[in-house]
Amino acid sequence: MLLFCTAEKGQGTCSIGQFMHTGRSTGPDTRSGPQSDFAHHTVSMTQPNTENPTNAPSDNYKWKAFSVMALGLFFGVMDFGGAGVAIPTIADEFGLELGKASLIALGFAIAISAVLLPVGGISDLVGRKRSFITGGVLYAIGAAGAAVAPEISFLVAARIVSAIGAATVMANGMAIVAVVFPAEERGKGMGLITSAVGLGSIAGPLVAGSMVDGLGWRSFFVLLAIGTGASVAWAAIILDEEKIGTPRAGSIRGYDWTGALISAVALTILILAATFSTDVSPFIFGPAFGLTAILLYLFIRRESRIEFPLFDLNMFKESQFSWAITARFLGFVGSSPWFFVMPFYLQGVRGYSPSEMGPILIPGAVGFAIMGSISGRMSDKFG
Repeated sequence: MLLFCTAEKGQGTCSIGQFMHTGRSTGPDTRSGPQSDFAHHTVSMTQPNTENPTNAPSDNYKWKAFSVMALGLFFGVMDFGGAGVAIPTIADEFGLELGKASLIALGFAIAISAVLLPVGGISDLVGRKRSFITGGVLYAIGAAGAAVAPEISFLVAARIVSAIGAATVMANGMAIVAVVFPAEERGKGMGLITSAVGLGSIAGPLVAGSMVDGLGWRSFFVLLAIGTGASVAWAAIILDEEKIGTPRAGSIRGYDWTGALISAVALTILILAATFSTDVSPFIFGPAFGLTAILLYLFIRRESRIEFPLFDLNMFKESQFSWAITARFLGFVGSSPWFFVMPFYLQGVRGYSPSEMGPILIPGAVGFAIMGSISGRMSDKFG
């Protein structure tokens, strides 16, 4: 699950949901630490089960767990940037126009958007280690499928499988790091994860460009499958459910399957309508946007009324959370099209080869990698 965390001089607090899990507990919180004023939607994320010191993560264990999360997120983000570089070459091989080629990226984006919110809560039900490993296996299977895809439909289906796996890995990564790092170092842990994401964004275009030129686009997906397989094996060895903060059996009640379905359908329709709005009649995309608005209204109405919501809307009462989510949203809105549109422009219009495109696509990622660690440490020091 994704978390929004504030860390002020040792007093670290994380808002958790299924994007940020709502902390649905039927008994005393199994994690130590004082509860915040937002008790129904915010919990103190100190080391779990510290009443039993043998179950508390050690300083050495936090780095082992971090290495698992960083490796898994690295390959997932590497995919996003690298696949964009490969898509023009894939389109040429399969004889695709831009609209159909966009399905390769669109299928991946829709699947992540649709399942990222629900899988956070599911991971608390089945266990974060099991969820992380399952996500890694799904991703590796999808990447292997993409590498052997005989035609575009098979490739898009494989990308959707990969996206579901990637969403599951992402949904657990930040949550686990927030648990294994102590409150006074939580900003450092989050910052280092951000740096790992930045490094993946740098590596994606560079590695994919070289591999597409030298070995063909399929080789890049083979690399992703092998790398993710290694992260799964490492996770199986290192991760311990108690040390990574998985709620104890019986402490979580209720799961909003209806809300999960509504959110998934709404996001899918919204992305499809926005993508193809210029290619279809207003009589189609107009009702599509209208249906999305209705579904989002039903989702918000439901989440504000049920006992165990999928996404606790009360978290938006915290201004820091609201501003952080808004900034994150706008950042991705601005950066995501770059990785899809620019490869077509650079290769199709300017005549660059895939390996020449890589260095042009990475400046933003370099800043992301550098500032991730710095900003995390500043958060620990200044709040």
